[in-house]
Amino acid sequence: QGLLRLLAVLGYLAVVLLVVAGLAFLLSVSTDAALGAVGGAVLLWILSSILDQITALGGLRAFLPTHFSTAWLGLLSTPVQTDDVVRGAISSISYATLFWALAYWRFTRKDVTS
Repeated sequence: QGLLRLLAVLGYLAVVLLVVAGLAFLLSVSTDAALGAVGGAVLLWILSSILDQITALGGLRAFLPTHFSTAWLGLLSTPVQTDDVVRGAISSISYATLFWALAYWRFTRKDVTS
């Protein structure tokens, strides 16, 4: 049972990190500096985490990509709490799809011969 929970946590974290990967990919096709793309993705992830801690934002916090990033803790509790995990997976897949689609759209219109 512990191994199944650990695999579920790893799967959830992989889905959450798809957002960071999509954002880094979007920034990498938008700029020529690879380090700037990675730094920008990390910076925006940290900024989203900081904004998520501000309770005065109310319901807007649920729309931040990092709001459900700690929902994996529910998979380790007894009984298992999957409500936030499902919401977090849906949110992460939505953001990842958006970022990856924008990156692909930008990449197909970029001049790569220069």
